[in-house]
Amino acid sequence: MYKVIRILKTCSFREKRISAYTSNMRFFSLSPFSRQADDFGVCFDIDGVISRGHVPFPEARTAYQLLMDHDRNIHIPSCFVTNSLGRNSCRAMQLTEWLGVTVNPEQMVLGQGPLEMYSEYHHKNCLIIGQGQLRQIAAELGFTNVYLMDEVMEAYPLLDASNHEKNTPLVALELNEKELPNIEALVLIGEPKHWECQLQILIDILLTNGKPSGKQNRVNYQTIPVIGCNVDLQYMHKAEFPRFGHGAFLLCLESLFKKLTGKDLEYSVLTGKPSEVTFRYAEHCLSNIAQNHGSFKPLKRMYMIGDNIDVDIAGANLYQRYINAAAENKNCALSASRQPPNNGIFLPQTVTEIYGILVKTGVSFASSGITHSHRDFTLDSDILKPHIILDNVLDAIQYIIKNES
Repeated sequence: MYKVIRILKTCSFREKRISAYTSNMRFFSLSPFSRQADDFGVCFDIDGVISRGHVPFPEARTAYQLLMDHDRNIHIPSCFVTNSLGRNSCRAMQLTEWLGVTVNPEQMVLGQGPLEMYSEYHHKNCLIIGQGQLRQIAAELGFTNVYLMDEVMEAYPLLDASNHEKNTPLVALELNEKELPNIEALVLIGEPKHWECQLQILIDILLTNGKPSGKQNRVNYQTIPVIGCNVDLQYMHKAEFPRFGHGAFLLCLESLFKKLTGKDLEYSVLTGKPSEVTFRYAEHCLSNIAQNHGSFKPLKRMYMIGDNIDVDIAGANLYQRYINAAAENKNCALSASRQPPNNGIFLPQTVTEIYGILVKTGVSFASSGITHSHRDFTLDSDILKPHIILDNVLDAIQYIIKNES
């Protein structure tokens, strides 16, 4: 009846087998690693794996430190693959405090992170949607002509009719519109505040070639590219139940566009889990970390520790399909929005296996089990199967150590 229950039954034999030795590994140390240069890396989700909201799980510190050497330096390449929005430096600082060892910005794979690889958009006039330090985030990704929603609303003050208290006096004043360059791309990196007005104005921009001024400009089809980062419908925070994520905002935008035009909103790029783009970027980051710490042995295996079947586990399995297709010199049947860019920026793709480990501390074990995947990701039953299900991140790291020793 419920997806999680089905998966638990499917994996029950493996979970029973694993529990027999994880219970005896509580004090397992890093010493079993015998190779000088290990050829695997570990990816962690944050919300629901390392922490719940802004409160870290007590076992997370112990788990992460198992990947360090005796001088508390990086021994096993690791990165943090999260769909949340933020600056790499800020998230790394937060994780350093939580985990008790230095986490570097180069280890952060945030939802918008792969956009640094899409240089073809970096010099377009881009409207950036989200919250927080949007200009700084966009600049760090390489965007040079950045506009925010406040600037659009200032240039076209009558577009926001949802706020009656604000809009009514503006209508009476008969304000003149200000000049603003045409928006050439929408970059949706996180859910904004005040969805109702932002949805209205985004639709206006999509149907007017980025210039929502004058009736003659409006058409009935999409006129500019849309980049979407993070399709999570829900995420686990401090509240007892999952909260709406950026995927919920995207769903609203897609539904309104479809209702108004009869056509599907098309994405030029989709990043964040479960997109293959993000896992390709995560492999690139792991390889870069390994090289920066003196290892020149190509990575062969990746582990993804996550709490969300629809994004963490599905993403790992989708990337495995992508890897398999590449090994056979076949084109993986992906939409253009999910194809990693082939522009020579990535380090070589060397991983041959990726394992999705589901932990019970997050969203998949607090939901009804209904599939919440994004419209552009078809997730069959095989894609939703974790390699193994474990209680928490410490059990996951101990399992990896056992598997690699």
